[in-house]
Amino acid sequence: LKIAKQKGALVVVTSQCASGSVILGSYAVNKELESAGVVAALDMTTEATCSKLAYLFGKGLSQEQTARALHQSLRGEITPMPSLAVSGTLRPRL
Repeated sequence: LKIAKQKGALVVVTSQCASGSVILGSYAVNKELESAGVVAALDMTTEATCSKLAYLFGKGLSQEQTARALHQSLRGEITPMPSLAVSGTLRPRL
């Protein structure tokens, strides 16, 4: 994953669980993902994450802007950030 990040890839982790959230740093595996620079999809479904990434990539945003925009609700696909307990992350801004 670190090599993919070094090559400019945006790496996003999502869950296949029907409910819940991916919160990096909350347990051992997630701490490793966080240190590799992976972006959490939080509580978005896998389908919503893929669709949103396609939309954001089409807007021509930088990798950093895309990662921040991923955490902003566009059409109710994600719970607004203040409602989620996300430790160690900054509130996204476009």
